[in-house]
Amino acid sequence: DLEQLLLDTTDAERNSNSLPELIIRFLRGFSIYKNYKNQITTSNYQMYLRRLFRKKCDKLYLENHFDSDVDFTSLPVRNKLLILYTLCHLRLEPENHNVSEVFNNLEADSIRVQPLGFDSKKSSYW
Repeated sequence: DLEQLLLDTTDAERNSNSLPELIIRFLRGFSIYKNYKNQITTSNYQMYLRRLFRKKCDKLYLENHFDSDVDFTSLPVRNKLLILYTLCHLRLEPENHNVSEVFNNLEADSIRVQPLGFDSKKSSYW
């Protein structure tokens, strides 16, 4: 679960279900890294993430939450979450064509979301 991944500070190289592994999967999907997919690992993902953020955040006028040389695992949970949020936002940019191809081939019913529940006033929670 994402909360556990955000709180986990163990060594990413020993834990295959780590937050760095999730970030590596995101990074490998960016078109600028298509020739480096297999070279992005738990030992160097931070370098690729910093490069991506420095390039894209300046271009899109987004705040760069990973602009320091601090190790990702030692960042506060809030910063990790903001980095993940920005990474998701950047991953959905039109230049990453494979994302739009995947969405174009999905049936509408397959991505329809059900509300989590309703309160006593019949308000839905998503």
